[in-house]
Amino acid sequence: MGRADTGFLGGGGQEAHGACRELGWKPRVRHCCIREAVRGLVLLNCAGGMNNKAIVDDWRIKLLLPLLWLIDFLLKQRPIASALFNRVKNRDNLKDILLSVYGNKDAVDDELVEIIRGPADTEGALDAFVSTVTGPPGPSPIALMPRLADLPVLVLWGDRDPFTPIDGPVGKFFSKLPSELPNVTLYMLEGVGHCPHDDRPDLVHDRLLPWLEALLPPAAGAVTTTTTTVV
Repeated sequence: MGRADTGFLGGGGQEAHGACRELGWKPRVRHCCIREAVRGLVLLNCAGGMNNKAIVDDWRIKLLLPLLWLIDFLLKQRPIASALFNRVKNRDNLKDILLSVYGNKDAVDDELVEIIRGPADTEGALDAFVSTVTGPPGPSPIALMPRLADLPVLVLWGDRDPFTPIDGPVGKFFSKLPSELPNVTLYMLEGVGHCPHDDRPDLVHDRLLPWLEALLPPAAGAVTTTTTTVV
């Protein structure tokens, strides 16, 4: 998985495996729910939804709901949305944000800042930003994960993630899953933030590669193809 990769679905022959992180997890989990050939799924620090309105049964979110509604209203005013977006994508501000979510501060370099910032300068970026923050949050993990009871799932979680902390509503849900769904394996990654695959790829590989090797090998003679989707 490269620095810009947030997920992939790849397969050998008629079977596939998937990996995803943060917001990219939902389309891949939903894909796994309907794709019989998927062999396994890896989740890295999953978000609860496309925005914070996805989790409404947590006191912290309930407390913030008036503020979230105000932000939605303000972002629907084009001049305000544009000014806020330009401020967020400023290189210095963006680097400060990244430093706050990475445990390994050395991983936050100019290359990473430009990788994250690049799409923000493309046509339609402002509309995508507003739509993500103000739009429907989508289905919750509570509704989707039980549908994967027959699929091996590996969950890797950085213990220093400020966006989706393990003691938050989403983190608590995933931390309890191994005791409720025997197909789910969870590993906490010490000193790792919100982007484990880039923050500490060595720790991710230590858990990911043996798990992948334990899955059944592809059928003899199968042609292996891998596709990567960046979201």
